[in-house]
Amino acid sequence: YPCVMQVRGPPGIGKSSLARRFVASVASDGYLTLATRCHSRESVPFAALDALVDQLAREWRAGTNESMPYDEAVALRRAFPVLEAIEASPRSVQRARAGSEDELRLRQVAGQGLRRLIQATSRGAPFVLWIDDFQWADADSARLLGEILAPPDAPKVVLLITSRETLSPHLLSEVTSGGRVDCTTVELGPLSASDTLAMAMSLVEPSADGRAIAIAAEASGHPFFVEVLARSFAEDLPSNAQAPSSLDAAIRLRIEHLAPELRQVLTAVAVAGQPIPQAVAVRAARSSADSGAIRALCARSFLRVASGQVVEPYHDRIRDVLYEALEPTARTTWHESLAAAFEGHGSGGPEVLAHHYFLAEKFVPARSYAIEGADRANRALAFDRAAELFALARRAEARTETATPALAGRHAEALFSARRGREAAEIFLDIAIGAGSPDEAAESQQRAISSYFIAGHVASGLGVLEPLLVRAGIDIPRSEE
Repeated sequence: YPCVMQVRGPPGIGKSSLARRFVASVASDGYLTLATRCHSRESVPFAALDALVDQLAREWRAGTNESMPYDEAVALRRAFPVLEAIEASPRSVQRARAGSEDELRLRQVAGQGLRRLIQATSRGAPFVLWIDDFQWADADSARLLGEILAPPDAPKVVLLITSRETLSPHLLSEVTSGGRVDCTTVELGPLSASDTLAMAMSLVEPSADGRAIAIAAEASGHPFFVEVLARSFAEDLPSNAQAPSSLDAAIRLRIEHLAPELRQVLTAVAVAGQPIPQAVAVRAARSSADSGAIRALCARSFLRVASGQVVEPYHDRIRDVLYEALEPTARTTWHESLAAAFEGHGSGGPEVLAHHYFLAEKFVPARSYAIEGADRANRALAFDRAAELFALARRAEARTETATPALAGRHAEALFSARRGREAAEIFLDIAIGAGSPDEAAESQQRAISSYFIAGHVASGLGVLEPLLVRAGIDIPRSEE
């Protein structure tokens, strides 16, 4: 301990099913376990850790009597408001300034506090954390996980991540703390012919052996394809419907034979890109559908209840197939409907609204919501998230032809705080070019130089610094070869 276990493979190959069985098995052996998942579009900072932090908060309230060092408590409360009840030891710290190196330290302290919280609530027992669809994890969560797992004195955590083959090497490097945490990767491939046939036979009527053989031959060892084909046969699709030759074709065939109002609701959930309230899905669908449509789609395994009144596609491949089939104008219309539905329901955070308004080509509200979301991420010390949202705000602003140096500067500061110094420096240099006075230009150039140096790009920093020194009449010392 600690260690990272990665299960990797294409969509629908069975990664989640395998991980689910593993987690259930170790839970029955007395291990502490927690499962969560990422989504292609997230609405909160540190989204990959949201469920973990909620569980830690419940455990803490249920009987942990320890106090936490004051600076760690302050940092944790800021990053995760649900931890507001954590008791801090009586010690004062200087309040960190936004965008400063003090704030970077506060972000590191939050990682130390979360590590301490895991150790206290698990009481030294091994802990298994499963994060599904990790290819969509946010960089802030990955970095924080790496800090929690990094030696020395790390908690006894087994981090199980399931992901598509598209997982960024950068994310894996972050979560393993640059290779300091052991990582084992399992590549999941197709089922054997005999296992594929056995699965197909378990999903069809006992009298339909011939159908099971046909399904197994068509599915080529792909478990979700077996399931979709079996459902297609069970739904008695038209006899003249051509047998699908791929998983995507099988999904499209099932969708095409849905009633129009059901297809509208399913499309709304797919375009959302994350679990959404049922009421939002029905409102965005702009049809006669009601909550009965949700129940019908769940019964036919097009949707599933994520929690409470929140739904999501039964499988991400359903979402992908639906979204890819939409024409660009249809996508724009759907994003606008979802933005209005979220706004009307009051359940969409600024990040969600910014995303949908931008893709709906409504750039003024997109800019406003993106800035609001970026400010929220900055307050939570989720600097990568803040940088992404400031970038979105700048793209929206550019489409309104009202670009401002102030917004560019805030974007650069967020990148600097996210330890993306080269990107920050390049923006600072752009600001310097358009500065209104020599003093403003010099200030931006100085920020660019420090960003380059702190990020380790010394040659780039010197490339900016040396001309400034020459203009100031300062001799540049040269080493003798």
